[in-house]
Amino acid sequence: MYAQQGQWERAYEVAQASGPEVLAAFASRHVYVLAGDGKSAQAAAVLANHGAQLAAAFFPTYVKIAMVRLKRDFLYPFVFADWSATGCAGQ
Repeated sequence: MYAQQGQWERAYEVAQASGPEVLAAFASRHVYVLAGDGKSAQAAAVLANHGAQLAAAFFPTYVKIAMVRLKRDFLYPFVFADWSATGCAGQ
């Protein structure tokens, strides 16, 4: 109910009071929604703060988040540096 209203912190409080399995399941569903909306940084933060449900159904979402974060945080600076070194930057 709280999640549907956008009150995520309250929803996590209720989930946490229900136990670690409920909290992980809720976090996994929240991550799924965030990843679907293209919010990989927020999804990664949810995983870091609340854990993840170890269900095979969520693995593709976790992989998607990891790949997007790796591309943004690791690959892009190197790709841009290589590209700008060619003298083609800004053309």
